[in-house]
Amino acid sequence: MPGIAEVNGLHEPDGPPPAGLVLAHDVPGGVFALNGPQPRSHGRPGRPDDVVCFCPGTLTWPTTEMDHDRWLNWIVNGGAAGRYRDVL
Repeated sequence: MPGIAEVNGLHEPDGPPPAGLVLAHDVPGGVFALNGPQPRSHGRPGRPDDVVCFCPGTLTWPTTEMDHDRWLNWIVNGGAAGRYRDVL
């Protein structure tokens, strides 16, 4: 598995700010990411610092309507279990 710096392209210190930071990959192929400073310019919904999830089935980035703190709390407290109950 690649490291967080490689996944997020942070090996280019003089590059533009990232569209967001990848937080996690899920089993069905989705990606949870934290929106960067201008999410709309990268085709992502929500505000900066919202967590969005790339859905491979629809090729879209719907927002979770959670900031990083709320999303992390959701993950730690079993929120993902309900999300994937019917998928796996």
